[in-house]
Amino acid sequence: MAERKGGVFAAAAFVTVAVCMTPARADEGHSYSGDGGYVADFYLIGGQYQLYEYAKLGPAAIRLHHSCIFGGHFSRLLPDQETMRMGPVTIATTLVPYRINLNSVAMPAGLYRLYIASSTDCPWSFDVISTQENPSGVASVQMVKMNGTDRHLTATASLADTVEFSADFRTDHNAVEQVSGNMQILHEGEIVRDVPLQSGTAVPLRGNFFYGNVQWGPSDAKYVGTNTVKFAVKIGPKEFTSTAEFTLTQ
Repeated sequence: MAERKGGVFAAAAFVTVAVCMTPARADEGHSYSGDGGYVADFYLIGGQYQLYEYAKLGPAAIRLHHSCIFGGHFSRLLPDQETMRMGPVTIATTLVPYRINLNSVAMPAGLYRLYIASSTDCPWSFDVISTQENPSGVASVQMVKMNGTDRHLTATASLADTVEFSADFRTDHNAVEQVSGNMQILHEGEIVRDVPLQSGTAVPLRGNFFYGNVQWGPSDAKYVGTNTVKFAVKIGPKEFTSTAEFTLTQ
């Protein structure tokens, strides 16, 4: 989900429930904050989004040198590339912070990256939240390793890893709807895992998402190579499928 490159950011409260026709009111969103460099990759379902960026002169900068630096960019990496730069700016007064506030901006589905430069020493925050204009949907499945503290996106895991597969979702125009889902892992077309999905939210970092955890072991050596993970989910009356490929190594 995110790779920390320094700075301080708010701790997330993680809430999880089993998904068996669970009622949910879900918008899609990602929020980050800190006071230094930071990198986070995440998928968006696509549609209309609120985009908010903010940086200010903090107490530490006032005490040390009376100014601070903020800079970075927000980019779409896949399926094609596009970048919106943020700064760089020098903030020398508490009266004039750096702010971008877009109430409705169109963003295609894809993989996005928030990059805050390592030279940044201003307190900052960043939010991208889907609006109520959007229909229900599910983002691409992503995988993170659960072994360490840096839970960044990866497409490769070893037999010693525990991984989490997840996909963000939203309900139709943020209405309360029943949600359910199932995860399958396939190797050479054969189903090797078939488990119910759970849903969770990691406030304030992430909106609602489906997820399933897998702990690999020596007995899974026969699945070394390319595999496919498939989420089959239902949000209200609509059904969605989201898949991704990953590589399992020794």
